[in-house]
Amino acid sequence: MMNTNKIVHVLFLCIFVVLIIFTVNNNSINDNNILVAAKSSKRVNGDDNVEIIVNEEEDEDDGDSSNIEIIDEDTITSDETKVKKTIKKSPKKKKMTKQNKQKKSENKAEASPPPPQHEQRQQHRQKHIKYNPYVLFAMMIVPLLLTFCRQKLFIWSRGILFMFISMEKRGMKKAPDTAKLVMGTKQNRRSKTIVFIRHGESDWNEIFNKSKVLLLPRLIRGLFREAMLFMSDHSVFIDSPLSKEGVQQAEALQKFITGYRNQGNALDSIVSELKTKQDSVLVSSNLRRAINTGCIAMWPRMKGTYEKITLLSSLQEMSRNVDTNALAGPNAFPEMSLIEDLLGKKFRPGMFLETSSSYGNKGLCSTAYPRMMQFCNWCMARDESTIIVSAGHSLWFKNFFKVFLPKKSNHHSKTKKMLNCAAVSFTLLEGKIDKKTHYKIDEESILEIWRGFKGQPMAAPPATRHLSKVSISGEHVDTRQLSGDGNIRVTSVDSANSSNGSMQGEYKTVKEGILEKKAQTHILRGWQDRYFKLEVDSLNNYVLRYYANESEAKKNGGKIAKKDKKLDKLKVIQKVDNTTEFNLVFEGERSNLHLKAKNMEDFREWTEILARRTKDINFMASPTK
Repeated sequence: MMNTNKIVHVLFLCIFVVLIIFTVNNNSINDNNILVAAKSSKRVNGDDNVEIIVNEEEDEDDGDSSNIEIIDEDTITSDETKVKKTIKKSPKKKKMTKQNKQKKSENKAEASPPPPQHEQRQQHRQKHIKYNPYVLFAMMIVPLLLTFCRQKLFIWSRGILFMFISMEKRGMKKAPDTAKLVMGTKQNRRSKTIVFIRHGESDWNEIFNKSKVLLLPRLIRGLFREAMLFMSDHSVFIDSPLSKEGVQQAEALQKFITGYRNQGNALDSIVSELKTKQDSVLVSSNLRRAINTGCIAMWPRMKGTYEKITLLSSLQEMSRNVDTNALAGPNAFPEMSLIEDLLGKKFRPGMFLETSSSYGNKGLCSTAYPRMMQFCNWCMARDESTIIVSAGHSLWFKNFFKVFLPKKSNHHSKTKKMLNCAAVSFTLLEGKIDKKTHYKIDEESILEIWRGFKGQPMAAPPATRHLSKVSISGEHVDTRQLSGDGNIRVTSVDSANSSNGSMQGEYKTVKEGILEKKAQTHILRGWQDRYFKLEVDSLNNYVLRYYANESEAKKNGGKIAKKDKKLDKLKVIQKVDNTTEFNLVFEGERSNLHLKAKNMEDFREWTEILARRTKDINFMASPTK
């Protein structure tokens, strides 16, 4: 079979030749005066056999540069002379003088007989050919493009063809209902913990998925960049890379993973697996934006162990758009200059990317459902208990949830896309449906780690079970022993005033309620009721906010104001003996918070939660004024 690159080469060469021929024929025209004369009269003297000839002569008197001669072919004599009837192009101009007429007649008598008719036509045709400069430019550029850009031309041609014939969703509706999955015995039962991480914003997302008002300027800018990169192995649209915002999103995910502190909930073990290589493997789609995201987010983990990210063709995005086509071929990685610049000289694609499972671009007639089954089979064949997709794609993830969640499930993962750089984990179970191996997602195991789904508030992680009791200042507090590190941490305390982890914007409310605050001004010194909210953002940064009352808190919830205190600088919690008063001392700040709870139970809940964010707890000191 002929190589596809050669086919494209021949195709473009044929188009180039046809273009030249067409342009030359269109530019081989006669003088405009012929067109004027032809339009003015269809017949001359009632005779159809009339030939129109341009006779370019200079008239010394009136400056007329051309006469139109009409030749009647029926009047040609035996000695091949022609009787010519001359018509002036402009009747308003002066008539020729007798002297000029005499000179012309003498010249005609001395002239040799004219050539045959077909030769005469060819001479006039060649005389008036006008070569188009664009054609000459194309004659120089097209051979260069065919020589140096064959691969890019092939990928673009293939991508455009794929847009029209793609049938990626074919077969998904016929997938069996996973509610019918029959699990094996405990000894034979197999399951894996899967972590899905979506890639950061790409150049394609930036151009087409943002505000439609500026779509045209963004598109023009993208086309100009694409033209500048056409002779390179880089592209804006094909296998679209991360945008500047996408890089920032990947760096924010990296910061979340490295800066995460145990909170006593289900996130602890998952994030710990992301942070360090314990019993997990990193995999990624073979598209650039996914590889770039995975390398940035997992770089602190990779650079210490020289762990590789395995590229899987089965994770390639399922869409008909050209950005879902891969630049890299089988057992190869794409252009990685962006990551090399960001991560420095220590990063080398060959050292941190495993390409043995990358089989190149998806087929023109490929469907996504078989690729999803291939991914599941690959996961179950691994020895690791956790499979971390360090970056994949939103449509592929959404349809994966559609296929492997039970059909009766109404989980929002089946209808909502994951946000850029969002992280979600779940348990994948293996079983039998009609005696055939199939897989199922345990809906109760779905855990939103970072950002979550578009247009959907991020669900709070479930709290871990209490394993032990410790005593702080004579009061019993529910705690949990961490596996492996020996540290004891306090779990979240639920109360009547708690919001149960509801999201407000990008913040999750941990604890809220009324506390009395002592004024620190010289004019007014006394206790005033204030509505306090302890919130945590997506980067695990805690903020203590207070408002005049509860209605103001609901109205302005989620907004950062002067009344906010970031708890990363909380140094000491001071307590007055036998009271519900406590003082929050912040490092490097003059103003502290002197607070009083309404009752002892409320006091314990606030101090226990705040104690996890302090460097010291002093229950014997008096509060500062």
